[in-house]
Amino acid sequence: MMEIEESSCPSESGEEAGGGKDIRGSSVNSETSEKSSDANLSVLWTGSAGKTPLIQFRADALLGLETPPDHPYSGNHRLTFKLSGENRLVHTLLLSHGFSEVSLMNARFNVYWSGSHIQMSEIRALMPHQRINHFPRSYMITRKDRLCQNISRMQHAKGVKHFNIIPTTFVLPDELPQFRVHFRKKRGTWIVKPVSLSRGRGITIINHPNQAKSDEPMVVSQYIERPLIVNALVCFTTLH
Repeated sequence: MMEIEESSCPSESGEEAGGGKDIRGSSVNSETSEKSSDANLSVLWTGSAGKTPLIQFRADALLGLETPPDHPYSGNHRLTFKLSGENRLVHTLLLSHGFSEVSLMNARFNVYWSGSHIQMSEIRALMPHQRINHFPRSYMITRKDRLCQNISRMQHAKGVKHFNIIPTTFVLPDELPQFRVHFRKKRGTWIVKPVSLSRGRGITIINHPNQAKSDEPMVVSQYIERPLIVNALVCFTTLH
């Protein structure tokens, strides 16, 4: 879902000076809006007065679509998006909800979905009605080494029992000596992952520190011997 905020600087035409379109100032009353929401399944009106529009993205909008459907609301308000990187699913989902694509150089947009981190200058220039898919310094929880270091810092500050949420983990190559010492006390199977890759790329299983590559950044964690199984498959959930 995406809430469309009220902008502080609309132009005479009702469009935003900084880009995209602010739909919060619509003259449609809440009763009519609710009926419109039921019709196109895209907009919910929230807030104490029922005047805050919330766009609801539905996965079933992708099913069996050869051409983007007609969404009067997003079409009338000319909601726009721009993408960088390979984001075919996001591209299709936004089109299926009536958004129009603009170029990366266009400052008039509602949604900017980037495949890489967004510059602070771009974040500072955002208008209240514009949304992006990154927030500053998100790598502090999305990079495996930074996440491990931050959790370790909180364990020391607040106590291990309050942050006992990950297996025993070491960041290589910096903590390779500590890993060797721990391994002598507690042998077993360990899983090694690159610090910044995703989708299972570069993962290896080891049973001795000498098997871990020490010339590139990695995290090594004690392997969970009895993971959660759903329909005979190992599953996991990533929460940020």
